[in-house]
Amino acid sequence: MATQAISTLTEVLLSSLAAIADQGHRPALDGYLGRHAPARLVQAVLDDDELLRRTAYASYEHANGFDKLILASSPAGHSIKLDVWWEHLPRGLEDIHNHRYDFSSHLLAGELAMEHWEFHDGGAPMDYLHIEVAGGRTDRLEHKGQRRVARLFDIRATAGASYSLHHAQLHRVVAAPARPTATLVFQDRNARDRSEILRPVGGGGPERRYNPPFEPAVMAAKLDGLLALLEARP
Repeated sequence: MATQAISTLTEVLLSSLAAIADQGHRPALDGYLGRHAPARLVQAVLDDDELLRRTAYASYEHANGFDKLILASSPAGHSIKLDVWWEHLPRGLEDIHNHRYDFSSHLLAGELAMEHWEFHDGGAPMDYLHIEVAGGRTDRLEHKGQRRVARLFDIRATAGASYSLHHAQLHRVVAAPARPTATLVFQDRNARDRSEILRPVGGGGPERRYNPPFEPAVMAAKLDGLLALLEARP
């Protein structure tokens, strides 16, 4: 029975990656949600040791304070992942940043606010950095001086909401501090080789950042926790 579930999951993930490439990330995400329950996706990964091992190796704790659980990816850069902010993990204020790719996200549990920012001559000065993958699991950060940014508006979302973001849009996510928050993300291929980060002036930080993978047992515990969270939703 578990083998059949995994076979179905593999087909679902591959067809969803193809849908991102052919239709775009938002139609692909909406199509997936119209046919499948995310809790079954999590359970299917837990039911197969090999799939769990591969997912654990691809996943890591992000520097911005959440777990990035990567379920599937293509050579072109399309991916399907779960981002989870746990209530017990420290949540410092995220860097203002953008991405190398466009994506769409569906809020599975919890709530979050997303601040939208823009470069603006009248804004506050901040340290400005470029970040790119340096090979393997390492990010390279390059300081580029300072730039001024201004906050445009906030978007608040609760479980059941979906949103999409262009790769160049500066933003910062603030998850609800006292409760876990989880999103399902359909990511398009890379639109560029690097992204941008803005930090308070003098904030410093490493020039290289290594993202170690999870051990399978640790990944299983995280997925068990996520499954319990999803099944507890009314």
